[in-house]
Amino acid sequence: MYKHLVAETVKETGCIAYELFQELNNPNSLTLIEEWEDMQALQRHTQTPHFITLVEQLSLFEKELPVLIYKKLF
Repeated sequence: MYKHLVAETVKETGCIAYELFQELNNPNSLTLIEEWEDMQALQRHTQTPHFITLVEQLSLFEKELPVLIYKKLF
């Protein structure tokens, strides 16, 4: 599921980086670190079939998925 998401997402216009990390002490804890050219690119990403499918699948296990948005300073 994640492998497909990453493979498709890195092809998207505006995607600078999209990487999946696994916590060392908890293999069930995963974090996606993403970098987008702008908010419009990120919003387009949230409308793609591969993103929507993943969110639907994860909602079966998690009630709320934490999303933090940062801006790059330098």
